[in-house]
Amino acid sequence: SGWKVPYDGPVDQSFAIAPKTAAAAAPAAAQFGVQQQAPQWGAQAQFQQQQQQQLQLQQQQLQQQELQQQQQQALQQQALQQQQALQQQQALQQQQQLQLQQQQMQQIKLKQQMMEAQKKKEAEERQKQIAEINRKRQEEQKKKMEDMKKKQEEQRAVMAIRQKLQKVRTATVATFDKEAKELEEVMKKELPNAGSQTAVIKTEHDKGLETAKTRIEQLKEAEKKAEERKAEAARMMKEREEKASELIKELDEAVEAAEASSKALKETAESLTGDGADKLKPEQVTKIANKIEEATADANEKVKVCNDFMKTHSLALKVGNAELKQSITKLTQRIQACSKEKETTVRSSVITKVKAVKQAEARGKFDKLMALFKKYDTNKDSMLDKKEILNFAKKEYSFIIPEADLDGILKVLVQGGAKGVKSEDFQRVRIQVGIARERAQDKERKQQREKREKEIQELKAAMKGKIEEVDKALDVVDEAVKKVEEASKPLLLQGKDMTASEMTTLAGEIEDQVKAAKEQVDEAKGEVSGLKDGVDPDITNWLRLEMKPVDMKFSRFDPRLSKITGLCTRFRATAKGKDKSELLVIEGKAIAMMKYHKKAKTLTSEDVVSAMCKGDHATKASLVAFFKKCEKEVTKTDDAEKAAEPPSDDDLGRLVNYWDEESEGKVTQEKLLSVVRTIMKVIKDTVMTNGVSIKDSESVRRLDVNETVEVLEEAQKEGDVDVLRVKVKALKDNAEGWVTISGNQGTVFLKPASIVFKVVKETILTPDFDLDAADKEKPKSFVDRKLQVNETVEVRVWMKKEEKTGLVRMKVKALKDGAIGWATTVGNQGTVYLQAK
Repeated sequence: SGWKVPYDGPVDQSFAIAPKTAAAAAPAAAQFGVQQQAPQWGAQAQFQQQQQQQLQLQQQQLQQQELQQQQQQALQQQALQQQQALQQQQALQQQQQLQLQQQQMQQIKLKQQMMEAQKKKEAEERQKQIAEINRKRQEEQKKKMEDMKKKQEEQRAVMAIRQKLQKVRTATVATFDKEAKELEEVMKKELPNAGSQTAVIKTEHDKGLETAKTRIEQLKEAEKKAEERKAEAARMMKEREEKASELIKELDEAVEAAEASSKALKETAESLTGDGADKLKPEQVTKIANKIEEATADANEKVKVCNDFMKTHSLALKVGNAELKQSITKLTQRIQACSKEKETTVRSSVITKVKAVKQAEARGKFDKLMALFKKYDTNKDSMLDKKEILNFAKKEYSFIIPEADLDGILKVLVQGGAKGVKSEDFQRVRIQVGIARERAQDKERKQQREKREKEIQELKAAMKGKIEEVDKALDVVDEAVKKVEEASKPLLLQGKDMTASEMTTLAGEIEDQVKAAKEQVDEAKGEVSGLKDGVDPDITNWLRLEMKPVDMKFSRFDPRLSKITGLCTRFRATAKGKDKSELLVIEGKAIAMMKYHKKAKTLTSEDVVSAMCKGDHATKASLVAFFKKCEKEVTKTDDAEKAAEPPSDDDLGRLVNYWDEESEGKVTQEKLLSVVRTIMKVIKDTVMTNGVSIKDSESVRRLDVNETVEVLEEAQKEGDVDVLRVKVKALKDNAEGWVTISGNQGTVFLKPASIVFKVVKETILTPDFDLDAADKEKPKSFVDRKLQVNETVEVRVWMKKEEKTGLVRMKVKALKDGAIGWATTVGNQGTVYLQAK
């Protein structure tokens, strides 16, 4: 691609190469010789030497610069040559590429020519194939057309025969012979053209003609029956028309009767509006009204008869005869008109009756008023004077009219110098007398009201004093409640630092104070109720307002005391929970010491229980004595050894009460055994052996899943196979031996058994293990009942088999109500009644 110039880095400007001339070497030699021969030349010779050196240095620099310029020129020339060579090379490459492109174009053109020739050849071949296909298609199409024409001719002939056959099938009696003759002519003409369908068409012809003949016979029979039905219908229609004519006559008579009844009703009603109606008396109006009601009932009955007749005979009256139809229509219109007229008369008579009654009553009142006027018109001058009016008020109303009121009445009602009040103003006299009487009564009521108001003020003053006394009593109660509230504050603050017994004592003290405060509240309540009892109704509302502050103050006591009571209840519940927690700690500590004593002395559970009991039971004293002398686990520390502290005497007393199931102040051996024993459950089939070593011992028996065993000795590690083994006693049959707790591969065979069981099937609770002992006298504490499904029980004596019945039973305590007894765990048929939780 061209020449390359070696490059070893930038040029050293201080480096220069120049030939050493004789003139330059002579002074140096001379200088050297002079230095050897005549060191005495001194400073002058040294100065000349320095100048010569500087001159030489300058010459060297000039030579070096010239050399650098020459080198740069050589580099530039070399770069130019390289550039020219590169351009030549690029031009050569472009020429080669152009030639290559021309060759490729020629190859493409040649290929195109070959492809066009191939396409032309293929097109010619396709043309030949298409022509051949078209020829074959035309031949096939021609053949198909001929076949189709032949088939069409067959179809035309068949269609012509079938069309004519269809006409024969649907022909009437009148046209059947003609259509049958034409069918035979068509068959002669078209049957030879039927081709492959000749046999089918012939069969259809014979069958269709036979069917048509049968149909024609049926039609003739039907026409005959139709004529008979028509004659029968005409006969029945004639009978219906005759029947309708008779019914129309009956209906016409009923309508005439209804019209007559309606007319009579109208005439009776007109007697309340005709001449002399305004002079009728109330009893006369009532008599006429009764007649109207009777006439109305009769008219309603007659119209109802007509309507019922129309409904009953509606079908019989439906006839086609136009004349009868017109008669029925006219009768219907008459019935409607009669009914409408009757209803109109009834409505108007009701209104007229009310109006007539009112007018008659008004006339009666007026007549009574005039009679009263005439009664007190003693001088018979048709006027009431002052004396007569005074007499009227005194006798009729027991009221003596004041002189001023009487003068006012006369001034208003007597006019034109008349002697008294006329009869037409008598009603006004009555009104004025009533006003005067009401005015006098108002004055009397005012005096009574003022007197009553004075009494009420005295009652209010006395009641206010009582309210103040009650209010003072409530202040005393409030102070008592405040003291209780103050005393209850430790319930919120000190509970955490107190023991359960201290909390129970404090809660009892607060509850006593609450009880005393409630007694004071009840006493105050009695005083408040006493204020409201027997109160005059007129000051009830006033008293309610006055008592509102007292009631408000009183209403706060119950919520405040209830709050403290609730606090005490929660505090007691907390104390109970803490008591349970403390008892569990005490129980755990006691059980741990019992089991340590059992281990240290190598005792059985029964031996430990016997040591704690005095007779058949354990008491507080026997437990205190046992824990004082029992073996105690020693804990080693850095400084000394310390033995475990037994529970205090008080704690043991609490424990006795906790374990006491018969409320007798002592603990049964069964309860003690249930806490001392260690019971385990088999969760995987395993073998019980007679020795701790699996290799050197023999099998006692196989332990089944869910079987329970009692641990007799502490677990030991079997060195040969590295498994944990324990000596146990099977509760089912008392078999003793060694069992593996867990294998060296992690398989667990035994786990601690739960003492809580769940009832999965209802069973009975009995006082004894043996079911045959049911006839014995039951303990007083025994509760005879059933254990319900989902109920939970706690084990007291672990399950064992009753040989007589084959039942597996155990003694339990029901957690629901504390009932203790024996229950069946597994039936003799394998039914499970109790299942460990």
